[in-house]
Amino acid sequence: MTPTTTALERTLKRIDTQIRLIDWAAGRLAEGPTSIAGHAVELGLGNGRTYDHLRARLGVRRIIVLDREMKANPDRRPPDADFIKGDIAATWRTLATSHPNAAALIHADLGDGTDRYDAVLEAWLGEACAALGAPGALILSSTRIMHPDIAPIEPPFTPLGGHYSVYQRS
Repeated sequence: MTPTTTALERTLKRIDTQIRLIDWAAGRLAEGPTSIAGHAVELGLGNGRTYDHLRARLGVRRIIVLDREMKANPDRRPPDADFIKGDIAATWRTLATSHPNAAALIHADLGDGTDRYDAVLEAWLGEACAALGAPGALILSSTRIMHPDIAPIEPPFTPLGGHYSVYQRS
């Protein structure tokens, strides 16, 4: 009998995949032939763990964060100027107006794992990433992205549990 994968095991796989993909993307964005100019966008701050990892890996690159509220640990909060408060489904337009097609990296870990909620995200996430992403931008997402200017690309490894996908803005 094969044991069922637990929620805790799925969480561990998701976090391991996040770390490895962010590290890979940061390497791709570093100076060199694959470098892309621009800031990073974190769609959803939560408690700030992923933001903290992005900040450590991206160095001086600015990270703009969108979320409903600031509830992250004080040590893992972006500067006030880099935080846009509100419903991400609406506030991404504010960022796209002030910084159109300027993000080199977009990270979106927004889904709750249910098909119903993921469908709501899919309705606007592709348009948001296309408006925010610079040409060649990398997009790491737990939600499927469908947009004619965004194509899936093969990550350097198979994401554990199939939770994450990698895309690139044309």
